[in-house]
Amino acid sequence: EKRGHREVRLLENVNKMVVEANEQVMPRCLQGIHQPLADLSTRLEVANHTAQRVQQRELEAQQSAQLQAGVAQERE
Repeated sequence: EKRGHREVRLLENVNKMVVEANEQVMPRCLQGIHQPLADLSTRLEVANHTAQRVQQRELEAQQSAQLQAGVAQERE
């Protein structure tokens, strides 16, 4: 019977520690990773925008080259 009471107290203490960790540690951890994730998201958005501009310029250059080739063929 004493052993059962000790085990119950031990489990209650463990449960209390888990609850405290969830209430205190987790919010600090989440705050700690929030800003780096926000920064990473911003950097990815900038990189994506830059990649889109590069693709657009490449497409425009390709279309210009095709147009110039077509005009050159018409002149011949």
